[in-house]
Amino acid sequence: MMGVHFSQRMHLSVSKPLKQFTRMKKLFLLLLFVAYSQATLACDCIMTPVQQHIKSTPYLLTGKALEILDGNTREGRDYHNFLRSIGIQDTISRGYSMRIIIENDFKGRYKAGDIIEIHSTYSNCDMLFSMDKTYVLFLHKEQNKLFPTYYSYSNVLDGSQASIDLVQAIRTELKSGH
Repeated sequence: MMGVHFSQRMHLSVSKPLKQFTRMKKLFLLLLFVAYSQATLACDCIMTPVQQHIKSTPYLLTGKALEILDGNTREGRDYHNFLRSIGIQDTISRGYSMRIIIENDFKGRYKAGDIIEIHSTYSNCDMLFSMDKTYVLFLHKEQNKLFPTYYSYSNVLDGSQASIDLVQAIRTELKSGH
């Protein structure tokens, strides 16, 4: 470096950290783009009118959650209970199975008191169930198993005006027979 002028030495010492910063900035932008792309590939959850769902769903009922099966393993239940306790939904990697006791069968082949099992599709759009809560469920069958239909109005019946309105809309639509 003896033959290098002071201004050239200064340029060499500044350019290396600047190149590293530029690479780090590009890497950060790439990671941000990938993360944003993954988020946009999640559920669309575009809802169509409830009447359309009532007409098209093969199984429509209300029922109370009796048992979370989680693959029938204690470890699976413990893992999901831990994640739920801290507010995290983990259905992407593990999914769930759930036993429900039917309270009202609006559409399908079941009757009050029947116990059914529903399954997840291991998606981030899966519903999370809580024990002893009642749900309205829009269900369909795949390979002889019941699944909640995505982008439907399946939800907990919590006594809110929205819950009351949903059950009333179901009764009205089925009574009118459209």
